[in-house]
Amino acid sequence: MKTLIKIKTWKCSECDYYQDFEPTTENMDKNFNDPNQRLRKDILVVANECPSCVTKGIRNTTLAKESNPNKKITLTIMGEEDIEPEIIKDDEEKTKEGKPKMTNPQKEAYRTKRKADIVSAISEARKLEDK
Repeated sequence: MKTLIKIKTWKCSECDYYQDFEPTTENMDKNFNDPNQRLRKDILVVANECPSCVTKGIRNTTLAKESNPNKKITLTIMGEEDIEPEIIKDDEEKTKEGKPKMTNPQKEAYRTKRKADIVSAISEARKLEDK
């Protein structure tokens, strides 16, 4: 069964922009002001400022923590029922490419790994959950 987790979300007071990280100076620098992530060469986004509005030339708009659970960003984590379709798809792709399909022991190892991946993903997502 898929797991849905509502995470901490910040929303612009002026537009429909949402983000899933706290708008601190450090986070805004990392996500928007790093030379490789820069929105525009001529602007920097400051703490609590909406990066979407900044790109439109609107300054001093603020990001606030979203309190409405229906508007928070939702992470969807696959369930164990999604593993078998992955195996089938892999077999189909290998058949098209003329490669050997996974053996039964390989499939079992894959299932075990994916189940562990799901448990790990849920654990990591819970750290972001907004309770």
